Amino acid sequence: LKGTPADETAMMKYIVDAMNKHLQFVSFVIKGKKETPKSRIWISSKAWIPAKLIVVQDINLDEPGAVKIFATDITVTGAASSKSITVNKGTLQMSAAILPVDADFQRVKWSVTNETGQATISETGLLTARTNGTVTVKADAIDGSWVQGTSEITISGQVIKPGDLSLIKNGFFDTEGVTTSWSGNAIVVDGVAICSPAAGGENVWDWQMNQVVAVAYEDKDVPYTFTFKAWADAPRSMNVDFEDSNNGYSKYGVSTSSMAPNGTSDWTFDLTTKPTVYTFDVKFSNMAVNCNQSLQFMLGKSDIVVHIDSVMLTKNSDILLSASKLMSANSINVYPNPVGSSNELTVCFSSENGKVAIYNTLGQKLMEKAANGNLVKFDVTSLRKGIYIVKLSDGTSQKFIK
Repeated sequence: LKGTPADETAMMKYIVDAMNKHLQFVSFVIKGKKETPKSRIWISSKAWIPAKLIVVQDINLDEPGAVKIFATDITVTGAASSKSITVNKGTLQMSAAILPVDADFQRVKWSVTNETGQATISETGLLTARTNGTVTVKADAIDGSWVQGTSEITISGQVIKPGDLSLIKNGFFDTEGVTTSWSGNAIVVDGVAICSPAAGGENVWDWQMNQVVAVAYEDKDVPYTFTFKAWADAPRSMNVDFEDSNNGYSKYGVSTSSMAPNGTSDWTFDLTTKPTVYTFDVKFSNMAVNCNQSLQFMLGKSDIVVHIDSVMLTKNSDILLSASKLMSANSINVYPNPVGSSNELTVCFSSENGKVAIYNTLGQKLMEKAANGNLVKFDVTSLRKGIYIVKLSDGTSQKFIK
């Protein structure tokens, strides 16, 4: 684009006009090296050279002809002018009013910035609460004007349970009989996925239990922890990976684990008959823009039955958040805390019966007992020193230290 005008407004109009001469639909994003509130391109003496391509905003031209009337202002509001979500996992429909009212594009691109709280937002502006605190909802014009509207939303009343911040759906296999959100022929018994591969398989991929995952492209270099519990009816090997079927089934993550010999998101290890928690570090640094993300448990080379539970993929930054923001609605008391040399932990609570479980800070379920009345005792000899979480059936939680 040599010889284009230096004025930014004129530059943007030049690009829009130039592209409209050749394309009826355009989507492009350019972010500048020299940062100003609106800079998106670095001007060099040789040419207009994009310093870095980052997804900041999409400019969509639905029909030929340059944009005639740009957005000048966007006001973001919640339904019924609400600025809060108070219900656990509640939602709030956001709307954006664009001025002038006759602007060519009356649509926006929604995003949310997590401040002290966390939430997600859909393409249609539906905000879903995750953790207590504040978030900033943003609506960006898509006409190239770079106009943005924002609104701060306060979130309260959220109950965070182990695994709530994981990207894996139904990783605790809560629905008996069926592996909801998973593909494959596994069945669920007592909250555990039972995987029964057919005999005669020649490749690990001849029997799979898999799930489509959705790591955001902008988070591809963010550290994650991938963890699950697994065991088998007899010793056997197991393979699990994150792979991209759109790009030659490439392993789009990287890992420093000794069980990932190629340094990718592809782990092979031996299972025993003892339930064991496996934890791997992973970043999705090799993710392509068109990546078809899939988590694959592959067991095809042996017909020995495998049991899988507590599957989670969680940002490292969210693991501490999950442990620190567990909330209680029921009264619970855990003692002694810290646990002493007796290695006996007593849990008493105001409600009666139900189940009581012990989790680590990664959200992995380590022990579980059915309560008889409102008191349960655990022998925690097998637990290592550290921080753990006791959770009741209704989600009430309490941390303790061993």
